[in-house]
Amino acid sequence: MQTTWSLSRDTLWPRCRFNFCNIFSSEPETVLMIVNCPTCKKPVEWIEANTYRPFCSDRCRLIDLGAWASEDYRIPSAAPVSEDDLIDAIEKTQH
Repeated sequence: MQTTWSLSRDTLWPRCRFNFCNIFSSEPETVLMIVNCPTCKKPVEWIEANTYRPFCSDRCRLIDLGAWASEDYRIPSAAPVSEDDLIDAIEKTQH
């Protein structure tokens, strides 16, 4: 089963927030979405039959999960907070 959208490339591409590759079928208004696997960068069809999407396989999905669990991925903060500042903030909220 192929997932299709009735959007042209010019309409879809500016709104795209991921690294999508657009492959057009013989009909100019039909788009098959292909994404790169976040782990191995292999092209993956974005279809319901792919239960691992956006990953290409269960292996890549588990590698990514392991990276999150081992804190390889982090959301940067403006400034690190020291333990003393945290203790002071907790004490202020308790009083």
